[in-house]
Amino acid sequence: VAVRADWLEAEVDAVVRRFRMPVDVRERVIELLAADDGEDPVAARARLEERRRRLGRAYADLALSESEYEAQRRTLDAELERLTVPAERAVTAAETFDALQSAWDKATPQERHTIAQALFEAVYVDTATKAIADVVVAAPFRPWLSDWRG
Repeated sequence: VAVRADWLEAEVDAVVRRFRMPVDVRERVIELLAADDGEDPVAARARLEERRRRLGRAYADLALSESEYEAQRRTLDAELERLTVPAERAVTAAETFDALQSAWDKATPQERHTIAQALFEAVYVDTATKAIADVVVAAPFRPWLSDWRG
């Protein structure tokens, strides 16, 4: 069964426009981050990356042996890895979703196709009623999107 592309594009457009991020999402993410250790993860990451840069400089200046450098670098890398918490990824997903919503209005049809591919794993069409039956939201956006049916 064939479905007209212009009809499907209009239906997907309507679905994207109905997506709303829950109001409490950003507040909850901020709470999670504040409860972690009181330090903003972006600031903590910048601080650790600066320490890693200085460590490399100390090694290059022969102020550290290779074994001391490797041990300290592994410690810093472990601390950086610890900062990649689900809440931080949630902030990234929320910011990405906001950017995609904003870009959607200004996008060309090809760009909208690319955005839809980022937002959805699948869009199911009921060929009998010629309506979108269901959408499968891409994993990074699932926790943050309200029901698409509006």
